[in-house]
Parts: sequence; structure tokens; C-alpha cells
Amino acid sequence: MRQAVVVRAVWAVALAGLVVLAGAAAGNRTFRNDRSVDITSPAPLSIVSTPFDINWRGSARRYAVFVDVAPIAVGGSFRDLADPNCQRDPRCQPGDAYLSRLGVYTATGNHVSIPSLGDLIGVSAKQPHPLHVATVVVMDGHGRRVGSGAWRVEFRA
Repeated sequence: MRQAVVVRAVWAVALAGLVVLAGAAAGNRTFRNDRSVDITSPAPLSIVSTPFDINWRGSARRYAVFVDVAPIAVGGSFRDLADPNCQRDPRCQPGDAYLSRLGVYTATGNHVSIPSLGDLIGVSAKQPHPLHVATVVVMDGHGRRVGSGAWRVEFRA
């Protein structure tokens, strides 16, 4: 009787181990690092002065770079960032000048020039070189975000 209990316990531990290993293996496939875009500058945590460029390697035709603002949702468009008057007009698309005031820059190549940075708020704004974040996402020709990929670099200014 005691031997049967020990055998069941060994099988339970072995089964639990297999479940953990299977989950870890699946996790490696599911959550692998997407390297389809590689931000080459600025270097992480480097200090930049405006104006400066953000450069990356990637094969998409259109990108958007969000500086110190969250990127639009997957499938969302630049219209999601528009003012209410523009959102009421289905033909209205926010222009580059409007988007840059929000910290959003469009690119048909692998770089954007950042002319200035907005003022930060909170504790980080009080640091000598506050931390900023740029996020690169892939866009289509109609100003919609494609895929869930988002590549970030943190830098100081």
C-alpha cells in the first residue's frame, strides 16, 4: 500500500515536470524577440541634443515613431490622434505638422529627424538629463498600424 502511494507521488511529480517543460518550450516559441526592426541610434540611454535622428534597420516601407507618447493601437490610424473636428470628417487626416506637435513622426525610410522634445512631467523631468522614450511601429499607406511589433529605445536629453 505504501509503495503504491510512493509510485503515484513519483508519477505526479514527473507529470508536473513535463507540464512545466512543455510550457517553457512553448513560451520560447510564443514570446521570442521580434528583431524585424533594429534601432541603431540613438544608443540606449545615450545623451542626445536636439535636433537629432532616430535610425533603424527594417524592411517595411512605412513607419511611425512615437516620442514620449504611447503608440496607437494595432489596427488604429493617425485619425485616432486627430482633434474632434477632424475626427468628424471622414476625409480628414492629421498632417505631419499636427502629428509632430504630438511627438509623432512618420517615415518612408529608416530614420526620422526629431527637431525638439516636449517637456516631461513628474520626477524624471527634474533629472539633469531626463529619460525619453521613442517607439517605432510599422504603418501602412493609409496611416494604419500594421502588426503588434513595437521597438523602443530610451535615451536622455
